[in-house]
Amino acid sequence: MKIRIANPSTAECINQLRLNAYKAASDAIILDYSFLYWNKEDETSTILFIENDSGKIISSMRAKVLTKKKSVEAKFDIRMHDRLELPALILDRACTDIRYRGHRLSAILRHLFISACLDTDVKNILTTVNAGAKRIPVMESVGYRFQEADTSHRTNNVFKNNSKVLLGNIHRSIFPQAAIRSREVLDYQLEAFEIVDGFYQNISKSIEQAVSTSSSAL
Repeated sequence: MKIRIANPSTAECINQLRLNAYKAASDAIILDYSFLYWNKEDETSTILFIENDSGKIISSMRAKVLTKKKSVEAKFDIRMHDRLELPALILDRACTDIRYRGHRLSAILRHLFISACLDTDVKNILTTVNAGAKRIPVMESVGYRFQEADTSHRTNNVFKNNSKVLLGNIHRSIFPQAAIRSREVLDYQLEAFEIVDGFYQNISKSIEQAVSTSSSAL
């Protein structure tokens, strides 16, 4: 299998993976799937994917740098009442082909992003999950700390959640430990994947470049 960084040439395959994965999800009803399609936000994000031996994209995750608290709130459609150190790396659009679920492929991509942040100025890694999700205990063992997100302001959304939304956070102070632990929980050895030369450096460079660009725009 291969791990790669996505670009517009892989957009259609990423779209199909997202649609199939989200339609198969059982913890929410989605009223409008258009938000899953490759868009301008994808163009300014770092997206990783795993390809099986047949060349089919089977797992993907997106990372985006945000430097304003209001942007984080808008991104997750939540209200944040605690102080937040920025910039933050937002992980979302995690999806895996239903035939590969349970193999912790998203955990591989999560590990790569956590490790990449060691060489950046990112202060927090953030994501949201639905309460009761099976991956929460593994994520907690990696270093995520979860709290219920304030969604009381929501009046209309593409999601109709049957559970509470949790905001997960890894602070920079534990990035080194989280990078180690996130590798220990993998079901696969990373050495088993085909990864191009300079792959890890390219992820860090992409994230740090987004930090610099976002900061200069403030």
